[in-house]
Amino acid sequence: MREPLLAFVHIEKAAGTTLIYLLRRNFLLRYLDVRPLHATSNGIFTARDLRTCLRINPFLRCIGGHAIRPFSELERVAHDLRYITLLRNPIQRYLSQYRYWVTSLNKNWTFERFLEHEPSHDFQTRKIAGSNAVAEAKRLLAERFFLVGVAEQFDEFLVELQGKLQPTRFDPCHTARNVATGSTSVVTDRFEDYEARIRANNARDLELYAFATEELIPRQRAAYAGDFSSALMQFRSRNQQDRGTDARLLLDAISRKVYCEPTMGLLRALHGMPMRGSY
Repeated sequence: MREPLLAFVHIEKAAGTTLIYLLRRNFLLRYLDVRPLHATSNGIFTARDLRTCLRINPFLRCIGGHAIRPFSELERVAHDLRYITLLRNPIQRYLSQYRYWVTSLNKNWTFERFLEHEPSHDFQTRKIAGSNAVAEAKRLLAERFFLVGVAEQFDEFLVELQGKLQPTRFDPCHTARNVATGSTSVVTDRFEDYEARIRANNARDLELYAFATEELIPRQRAAYAGDFSSALMQFRSRNQQDRGTDARLLLDAISRKVYCEPTMGLLRALHGMPMRGSY
């Protein structure tokens, strides 16, 4: 039986980099970081883009990227497609995004300016629904997603994913990657001064996160085949062991850097887009 095509909707600052590493390690040359390849994609990875990626790598069984959306009709190209995603506590994700902009992207923004940046408001809802329509985001999570998790329960998500992918072998052992460093003291030291505006800017995300943690994930957990608590305990015990360097990832890195990324970059350039970038 053909394995489904797994599509990871990668929401910024929600443990996605660690999951991407895991997907690469498990799927190796059958995994691809994807980006929009046509200017008409408008920053969204479309069915047309997926068709091109399947020509670049016809053996794909897993894709991931910031531009993947559950409303972009990728199923027209891959009928066996399965979406997965990770959400994060909206307040913490919002603060982490600001920290990343200031410390890693070197944006010279005050937090007050960031508060006024509307595209960052209800960011997770917009990633899922394409707008701040939280009811639509809930519907999409409930109806179109193979699995939904939250960054705060990352191990639980991995154990569930391992179970749902059977009989495909999936090793969930990992090391956390791209963990934020630096200080958000400019925000946290005066959090009470900003709290009302932060919550207002993320009101729909807070509602979506509550839906995921209070309704959707408990339903997923109840459907787990086996003793979930025992499986989680066994995984955490194994995950503490030193696994050393996985030499197989060298082949993956060579393939990405020598073939996949340059090919997609060239296609983007031919279609009037920057060679680099997630969108």
